[in-house]
Amino acid sequence: MAFDGKGSVPFVVAASLRRHGFARVTVASEWMTNFKSARAEVDTLLKSAKLFACGKLANQSSQVASRSDEIVWLNDIQDTACMASLRALQRAVDRLVRRCEPWLGVSLIPGERQCAPIVIGNRSDAMVAIYHAYGPGYGANVNGPDGDGCGSDDGRLLTVLIHLNDALRGGRFVFHEKYGSIVDVPPAAGTLFLFRSDTVIHEVCPSLVRRRAMTAWYMGSGTVADSDTFARE
Repeated sequence: MAFDGKGSVPFVVAASLRRHGFARVTVASEWMTNFKSARAEVDTLLKSAKLFACGKLANQSSQVASRSDEIVWLNDIQDTACMASLRALQRAVDRLVRRCEPWLGVSLIPGERQCAPIVIGNRSDAMVAIYHAYGPGYGANVNGPDGDGCGSDDGRLLTVLIHLNDALRGGRFVFHEKYGSIVDVPPAAGTLFLFRSDTVIHEVCPSLVRRRAMTAWYMGSGTVADSDTFARE
């Protein structure tokens, strides 16, 4: 499916989110140069300054077994010139999600298994994460457990994760479907995962090489705190 969200891609993505809680998008070949540039930016940021901090659990009562990543938020990077490709990817993801919105907000279709429609208000800042080789990964968790987009949690409804590696040994992404099925997906270069933050249990398996990714969360319409601008045309 094309990364820019043209044609039938938004409908297919939204249908997969409603039925399974997640969708996978592989970018068009013309976007791969941008992905490689973004990966180089991440490596430069890691070398050039003490920007990255150890990732912390948003919900300390969570059952997550472990978290071993180092993270930095794009808005905390002062030198905007060193993250041009990362910002370009962020804008492209915004366009994709925006074009999915008409189908994300529809009522549940008979036979489809996911819960309430998604009504997006805004987006978090994008987070760049690095998992170092031979680390423990990130244990099974749900990003936004109450699922209403405006309650006691941080309002996350939709997570979009962008893989920036060429190839990995290990580092697989695992989705635990609502009815017990497990989907184990290798994080190939140029892959995006979109999944419901409020219902989908997911985890990152340990990697034998350094793993790089960028994640953004799309928030419920009642959430305004600590959010970034969700670009709309």
